[in-house]
Amino acid sequence: MARRYVEALSLAFLQTHLRGQSEFEMYLSSRYAQSIKQGRLGLSLVRSLPEKLR
Repeated sequence: MARRYVEALSLAFLQTHLRGQSEFEMYLSSRYAQSIKQGRLGLSLVRSLPEKLR
């Protein structure tokens, strides 16, 4: 399960932020994260880090 999460979200992140393909940005949303969530392995997305973690 975790591998599927990493593959899906990594592809979306790389296409959006490295290749500038904004059509992949929808896959970096909480709605998409919930749609691919399986079993008891939760999935949360973080948009930004608190200042002390940067």
